[in-house]
Amino acid sequence: EIAAKALDEALRINAGIFGTSHVEYGINLHNYGCLENARGNHREAIRYFEKALPVMEASTDSNHLDTLIMLMVTLSNHGDHQKAKATGEKALQVSERSYGPGSEVTANILGNLADSCRKQDEWVLAWALFKESVALYGREPTYNRYRYAVVLNNMGITASGMGYREKAIDCYERALVHFRKQRPPSERDIVVTLQNLAMQHEDSFLAGKREKYLLEALEVAAASAALEAEWNAICESLESLYEGQRDRRKLEQFRLKVRKMKRDREKLLSRN
Repeated sequence: EIAAKALDEALRINAGIFGTSHVEYGINLHNYGCLENARGNHREAIRYFEKALPVMEASTDSNHLDTLIMLMVTLSNHGDHQKAKATGEKALQVSERSYGPGSEVTANILGNLADSCRKQDEWVLAWALFKESVALYGREPTYNRYRYAVVLNNMGITASGMGYREKAIDCYERALVHFRKQRPPSERDIVVTLQNLAMQHEDSFLAGKREKYLLEALEVAAASAALEAEWNAICESLESLYEGQRDRRKLEQFRLKVRKMKRDREKLLSRN
């Protein structure tokens, strides 16, 4: 609320001093869009970004690009993937004109654009864009490794959707390496990626690997108070796996382990 009041005041002052076509007013609109997006109010955020866009377009490529990228991401979060794709294509043109085709900004936009295509079931185009993005991130070790991991994970989802199991596993395993290197580690991303890997091993003859990934995910989720839903889902997956194997001894051992982990989690939750 304090941030919203401050932005309201800044909008009013800048509109009075500079007018509504000045870059300072556009930056205030952009910041308001970022605030609403962070709150989860995607419709409101989109409204602010769209109002900011013509002002920023008349400013610098950097300002224009920042707003295009945020609008693309927010449209995708809101479920308007077609419009997100169109906005991403505009952002890509501005990025390549300003920073060149091999820049980190371009790699980021390609990854987001690919994800918008994936969400519209444009699998082949999504795969091609993900490959471009991953190639750029892979060539430059100074580029953001977290974003690289996110792109790899989404590329794995695309490969899985296209039936490329081995490629999906490769993408997920590479993503996992970079998620684990984050400081502090990105626990939710690690758990989700391990679950994705487990899903690639659903055949009965791969049950050992499925179990391995799920147990790893369980340990990570157990240590985080924020991952209650993921913890419960992993417990259910492992219970179902052991029941399907009809291994009573392993099932009972697992249930004992879960009861102990639940006690430890309750202590963790009580401290938080």
